[in-house]
Amino acid sequence: MPSSWLVIYRRRNAGGEVRLGCTLPKYVGNAVVRNRLRRWCREYVRNWVRELKDDQTMDISIVFRKVNAEFFKKLQHEELDEVLQKGLGRTA
Repeated sequence: MPSSWLVIYRRRNAGGEVRLGCTLPKYVGNAVVRNRLRRWCREYVRNWVRELKDDQTMDISIVFRKVNAEFFKKLQHEELDEVLQKGLGRTA
């Protein structure tokens, strides 16, 4: 598990593509914060897929867990990228 506030599940699929699902409940923040985090996750996964050496097909589910009220509002893009990198790994 990469962190106490984020859980990542990966599973191979037969669909021929990488699919992403982000779960951001209301406790994460208002719609602006949730959409920003969702956008950052999509951007990371899109770049990550480009770096894959072979054509992998998988389902990725990212779940944000409950922490203190202001945590996600103050979360930086680089910090989320680091956690996603630990969870998904980089292949170059």
